[in-house]
Amino acid sequence: MHSNKNFNLPESVIKAAQQSMSAGVVALTKVEAELIEAKKQKLDPVGKEDSDVNNDGKVDKSDSYLKNRRMTIKTAMKEQAEERVASAAFKKLRDEEVALFTEKEVEDIKSRAERLG
Repeated sequence: MHSNKNFNLPESVIKAAQQSMSAGVVALTKVEAELIEAKKQKLDPVGKEDSDVNNDGKVDKSDSYLKNRRMTIKTAMKEQAEERVASAAFKKLRDEEVALFTEKEVEDIKSRAERLG
C-alpha cells in the first residue's frame, strides 16, 4: 500500500525515493529521505566553521554535546599517543641499559634475584 503523500520533501528526495522503489529497494521513510537531502547539502568551508556543528540548520544542545564529545575524544587520543610514546621510550631505554651489561653480568644479576626472592 503506497501513499501519494510527499511529506513536503524536496523534489530531488522524492525522485531518489522513486528511483529506489523502481530498482526494487524498499520505500524510504521520511527520516531516510531527510538524511539523503542532508548529505547533499554542503558542509561549512574549512576554517569557517560555525556553531551549528551537526549542520541541521539550528544551534541547540546537540551541537554543544557534539562539540564536547569531539573535544573529549581528541584529548583521550592525545593522552593515549603520549602514553605510547613514553612506553616506547622506556622500553628502548630499558633495552639499552640491559645491553650495557655483558651476558655473564646479566646471568649473575638473575641468579642474585632468584636467591633473594
